Amino acid sequence: MTILEMLHEIEKTECLYEICYRRAGVGFLFYKPPTTEAYLDVPLPKDWKKYLVVDGYYKTFEEAVRGEWKKLKEKKWEKKC
Repeated sequence: MTILEMLHEIEKTECLYEICYRRAGVGFLFYKPPTTEAYLDVPLPKDWKKYLVVDGYYKTFEEAVRGEWKKLKEKKWEKKC
């Protein structure tokens, strides 16, 4: 599987908000809100940005895709948003 195919699967599975290029390296910024039904039934709250999470940074883009792909393979493939 190519890097772009892996990235496409990550995007289909997780709520990928942004790919971050920082001094720490390359990271994927995911939107991970609470999964309670009460939260899901309301419009997007004003504090939605506090649910943006970077799970880790990698030296290169390719390493970032492979690292996040490996994390997702270990979990169930279910859409988060």
